[in-house]
Amino acid sequence: LESTFCSDMRQVDWTAMSGARVDVEFIAGRDRRIFRADGRILEVRSAYFRSMLSGGMREATNESPIDLGEDVLGEALHALLHFLHTDQFEPATPPSRVLELEDEEVLKLAKFTLEVHTLADR
Repeated sequence: LESTFCSDMRQVDWTAMSGARVDVEFIAGRDRRIFRADGRILEVRSAYFRSMLSGGMREATNESPIDLGEDVLGEALHALLHFLHTDQFEPATPPSRVLELEDEEVLKLAKFTLEVHTLADR
């Protein structure tokens, strides 16, 4: 797949005249960690965040943090937000190390990767 990062970033309303939320906070994971992101970037880079942050959803107008629940791993959300803001995805475990992992560790890594892709596709 070809990156859409440059064309997406040209669509960002840096003046914030569109009313898009500039500062967005998310709460995720069992540790209830807070993650901060630029709502304008999220809207142009993700259909999920575009529908959440614009239109009739309460997250579009409510300035309070958006609670994604305990089921969303903080590491997965961090990786997704990093990707949406930079177009760079850095796996938590280098591919060369995957061969050295125990089965349980591979399953955890697969779950994490699936969660990142699930968040991106929401």
